[in-house]
Amino acid sequence: MYNLTLDQFDFGVRVEYTMSRLDPSIVEHLDEYLNVNVYANMYTWDKQPDGTPYQIRNKTRFKMSPCVAPRLGLTEKGSDFLGL
Repeated sequence: MYNLTLDQFDFGVRVEYTMSRLDPSIVEHLDEYLNVNVYANMYTWDKQPDGTPYQIRNKTRFKMSPCVAPRLGLTEKGSDFLGL
């Protein structure tokens, strides 16, 4: 069981190259070919001085890092099996 809070939150993102049979070397060096960014948007409302409502968007970028055991509750064998 995980106790997730706003300060202690984790999630996994898996990227898979579906045409690996054409060039298997791409899978081994996938991090050289793409960059993954994950953002969270929080929308709030405010009013202009004349009373007209408008929306404010706060965009937060999550820092990404390799997934290694015991992160996300993985074991060494589990992370190898999942290809993380």
